[in-house]
Amino acid sequence: MFNNKLKIAILSLFATVLICLSGSIPMISADNEGANILGIKSAGIYKTEGVGNYKIDLVFDKPIAVTESDAAVKWGGSVYINGSSISDISKNYLSVSLRYIYNESFKAYILEASITAESNIIKGDATDTVLLKQGFKGESDYVTTVDLYYNLGTFNKMNAYRIYRLNADCYDEIKLLNISTPSKVKGVKQNMIFRLYFDKAVSSRKLVNMQFWYENMYTGLALPEYPYTETEVKTFFNFGISGVDNTESMIYKIQIGAEKFNGLTSYGSDFKLQYKDVVKNLELYDVKTLMYSTNSLGTGSMPLSVQIHMNGNSIELGLKGDNEDARYNLSPDTADETNMVIRLKAGFLFPTGVMLKNDVTFYWDCSLGKWLNITGGDVETPDYIDDTLNNQGGYTDAELKAMRG
Repeated sequence: MFNNKLKIAILSLFATVLICLSGSIPMISADNEGANILGIKSAGIYKTEGVGNYKIDLVFDKPIAVTESDAAVKWGGSVYINGSSISDISKNYLSVSLRYIYNESFKAYILEASITAESNIIKGDATDTVLLKQGFKGESDYVTTVDLYYNLGTFNKMNAYRIYRLNADCYDEIKLLNISTPSKVKGVKQNMIFRLYFDKAVSSRKLVNMQFWYENMYTGLALPEYPYTETEVKTFFNFGISGVDNTESMIYKIQIGAEKFNGLTSYGSDFKLQYKDVVKNLELYDVKTLMYSTNSLGTGSMPLSVQIHMNGNSIELGLKGDNEDARYNLSPDTADETNMVIRLKAGFLFPTGVMLKNDVTFYWDCSLGKWLNITGGDVETPDYIDDTLNNQGGYTDAELKAMRG
């Protein structure tokens, strides 16, 4: 026979898997806006002194009930505490409950879960969580349209905060297939451009300048022909897709190395920039370091600029190549004489809700004029898919024919 602790551990494991596979989490989207959308206004966890039991209160932004009553029968499978549903916990502990109660402080009916200390569900270390599943309505006509996941904070305070980005297991995996030959079409700024192709879509529409640091940059500096909605920008930052303050964002997940970048110093000084790794004798720098640490003068100038655009199943990287200081230039012509490395780090999350699960490293061999997959340390032949590379990425017809064999 299983003891109660083991039962709860098993239930928690299965509940966590169900949470990730429920269907509402993988596709990233900010909460839909509408008159019938139900959201959590605040939440907290309370410890009953002397008894050792716990109460978890959820306060909503719209009415959920008009009288005090039981909610466990109908909604116990929609409320998870630390990965275990109220329904599953109550199978082993009769004192566990889920009820609508009137809270005088909030002048409203709230949802309150009571958890016995005997269940060992509550950890009490400020990492306790509550998940309210998509589709919860209470006794109202309002409904949650996404899963709402919160860290409950410390005891006896309504200081819970929402968690948007979940564990890697909750997202479908995406893989990098290949990188296009660096563009040799010289534009006004003579930028080097190449595209990274994936086996799944990374965006549902064209997204331009995803390298921006702050939310206001997406609105203040966005190109008129490619505007962002407020919901999109909030989503990018809530999920850690963009932003300088989240080390999981893309400007840290994309790393670039080139022979002329070895020993790179901050622009206008001898201060050496911090590289992340050395691959094929090339120092790898993340996009954040390349773009902003190269400006030590505080002038707002970016001698080395990296632009990140997304569309369909590809990312386009543009590297500035028109600076008077040649150290910072990767113009199209340098592809013939400069070996390069691009590494994408595990945990790279895309707007479509897919995630790169493992590091991947490609090496541009200028003598061969092609990218080589060196992720495993040995040279691998990249995968080519006609649908993704046909007439794209600067490949000539002859190159495409050679790829297909």
